[in-house]
Amino acid sequence: MAPNTANRITDLELASRLSFFLWSSIPDDELLDLAVRRQLSKPATLEKQTRRCSPTRAAKSLVNNFADQWLYLRNLDSLTPDLRLFPDFDDNLRQAFRGETELFLESVVRGDRSVLDLLKSDYTF
Repeated sequence: MAPNTANRITDLELASRLSFFLWSSIPDDELLDLAVRRQLSKPATLEKQTRRCSPTRAAKSLVNNFADQWLYLRNLDSLTPDLRLFPDFDDNLRQAFRGETELFLESVVRGDRSVLDLLKSDYTF
């Protein structure tokens, strides 16, 4: 592979990337079968499989992993603000922070909304 150039990936690599991105898990039999037959990289098939893989299981996994990594929610339990400045802060509020963020991200994923909504949304939960 030449540096600074785009390289095609195989259908098996695509199946793995898709499933780990959406599910944080290995590809299921349907994805693997399409990949072995070199059908997964066809645009219509890829779109269909992405939509198939995106419902409940995928959305929840994607939301949790994205929030934990991108927004560092995995560190939320270890952080406590200065209680002199925020005397009402407690574990209920900490969990509400997490829940609000996850609900918001899930609404973007499930609604097939633009990634820009993460930055410029006019709603929350």
